Formats: sequence, structure tokens, C-alpha cells
Amino acid sequence: MKLHGKRVLVTGITGFIGSHLAERLVAEGARVSAIGRKPATELRALGIVEEIDYYSASRWTRETLEPIVRSVRPEIVFHLAAAGVTEPYLDAEVAVQFNVGATLALLQSVSPGEYERFVYVGTCYEYGHTTPPISEDVPLDPVNIYAASKAAASLFCQMYHRSYGWPIIIVRPFAAYGPRQSARALIPQVIDHALRGQDFEMTPGEQGRDWIYVSDLVEGLVLAAVAERAVGQTINLCTGEEHSVREVVSQVLALMGNPVRAVPGARPYRPGEVWHLVGDNRKAKELLHWEPRVSLEEGLRRTIAWYTTEYRSAHA
Repeated sequence: MKLHGKRVLVTGITGFIGSHLAERLVAEGARVSAIGRKPATELRALGIVEEIDYYSASRWTRETLEPIVRSVRPEIVFHLAAAGVTEPYLDAEVAVQFNVGATLALLQSVSPGEYERFVYVGTCYEYGHTTPPISEDVPLDPVNIYAASKAAASLFCQMYHRSYGWPIIIVRPFAAYGPRQSARALIPQVIDHALRGQDFEMTPGEQGRDWIYVSDLVEGLVLAAVAERAVGQTINLCTGEEHSVREVVSQVLALMGNPVRAVPGARPYRPGEVWHLVGDNRKAKELLHWEPRVSLEEGLRRTIAWYTTEYRSAHA
């Protein structure tokens, strides 16, 4: 309950991870404010709109963010907002303007000494082609525009801590999944095809990923914000286990009773495909006393149940 009563600012609250984090923060008794690019109506699906002070900002510059930050006076900041999460090959200029520019604008809007923690949420794709298990100290090797822009923002965060002592923590989630994930993501796509009775055309599916259920990820984010030893650190949030895309697709369909077939090889791999993204979570265990609790099978069951309920509700 270390977050009870704390003034917490969250960006990206209408996104997949941000929405789950918001629910957790409200449940913890935090005083939650949020900045987003979407209208406040997007929060209604969460059922906690009355508990959140929401600020909509179409442009994310220091001039637009600073008045919001002054009003909120956050003690803790979670920065999740990013462009390209589901479009990794977005326009490079857009990626730099938002993923780097907005991060810098937010960092410079929060006065040093007036906040306790700034948690920057990066991505495992910053590591690129690295032999697993991937530890936090390996050189970054981003292979797409989204990952490169996130890596640049991570380096700015690292610099501000090392050079000026700002209380910043960098967290890198691996392949998160769960309810409310974008329909463009792999697991929701498979579930949707199964519910519609359509075979799922995919790549050969040899890519290995470290799948982490969203509630475990949110637990790690919360702990990163309150753990004394986390300040100045970069921390992976992952399971340390590898499961291929093809294996996960097969498991989703099996849990749904195999209503349709997967068609591996029907689609090409993306340019610069990363074959193995599997993390080392020893640092999270040591510094945060965190470890994943939800198995892949249990996480997939929960995710399938949620999407199935949503699908039936929409088609009732």
C-alpha cells in the first residue's frame, strides 16, 4: 500500500498496459491523473473514469505538458505513451517526435526534487538480435523504427539520471498479453479468427518470445516505483521462458477446442525479424522481489475468456 494517497501521473492510460496499471493504482488508493491523446470517453470501458483526472493533449510539447504537470504535482510518474506499439515500422519522423520528443518534454516538465520516481516503460525490442537470456547490460541493437526511437528515449532517461541524479527507472517489458490488448496483436487476432470460424494465416512462426501476462507486468511496474534500490536501474520484466509464436498459436486454438486451423507460412516474416527475445529476470527478482505468477496456459485461458465474453456481447 505504499502508493496509497500518492499523486500519480500516468501517460498512455488508454492503452493496453496503461489501462491495467490505472486499475491497479486506483485499487491501491493512489490519486491518479492521466495524460492521453484520446478523448476522455475512451476511459469509460475501464469503469474507473470518476476516480481519474484525465487531461487530453493532442500535442506533447513542454509548453502543453508543463501546465498539466504543475496542476497535478505528481509524486510518481509512469510514462507508457508511445507511437508504434502495434506499428513498428511507422514513419521515422513521427516516432522521433513522439517517442523521443514527448518523453523529453515530460521529463523537463517535472521539476527535479518535486517528484519521487519517474518510471519509463521501454520495450524488449530495444535489444534486437541478442543471444538469450538477455540481461539489461547488453548493448542495444534495435531493428525497427519503433524500437530505435524507444532506445533513444531510454538513453536520454539514463543520461538524466547519471548526469543530474534524476530519480528515473527504466523498465523493459517483454511480450505482454492479456485482456484489452490491441486487436492487431497476435493473441487477440488468433482468438478473433477462432470465434469467427476463420483459419488463421500466419508466418512460419519460428520466432521465440518471452510471454508475460499483464497482471504480472503491472505488479512489476508498481514495485519499480516504490523499491528504493530500483532508482537509476534498467529492469527487465519477463518470465525467462521461451515459447515460439507457432506454439502459442497452437495452444490458443487447442484451449478453444481447435475450431479452426492455423496456416503457418501463409504470410512472410517482417523485415529484420528478431528470432529470440527472451529475457533474464534475475535483476527484477533481486531489486523488486518480483517474479511472474501466471503461467502461459493460465494467462491464455483468462485472455480467451475475456475476448469470448466481449465477442458474444458485441454479437448478442
